[in-house]
Amino acid sequence: MAGRVDLRGPGIYGILAYRFTKAVNMKPLNFFLIGGLPHQGERFDQLLKCRNVIIERIVSSALREPVAYNQEQDEWVILMQGDARMELDGELISLSAGDSLFIPAHSPHRVVWTSGTPPCLWLAVHIHKPASLVQNVV
Repeated sequence: MAGRVDLRGPGIYGILAYRFTKAVNMKPLNFFLIGGLPHQGERFDQLLKCRNVIIERIVSSALREPVAYNQEQDEWVILMQGDARMELDGELISLSAGDSLFIPAHSPHRVVWTSGTPPCLWLAVHIHKPASLVQNVV
């Protein structure tokens, strides 16, 4: 029976789970123990890339670098640990552990302050346009 999948039991969810496990390395990892703390700025660890979605773990140092972002893709972030202040389209937003924020594509944003103890730990989901929706404009 090695290599065979019983498609009768779990239905479509079983099929999707099977396809997903074949496409992605399904080793467990501890979100809080990956990598280390950067001395300055942010550290980005890509956790998953599947079709048009990228999931990243971001660790922010208390020593900020003045980086402004204006991305092609939508982004959803949740602050898993720490406190932070972001500027989004000119508005200052305070975030604490557990707070999430949706950042639409082409929205200027930057992190202006992060706590040092504990360091800020983010989960970011980048949602790119599927290739079939991207059009070249002449």
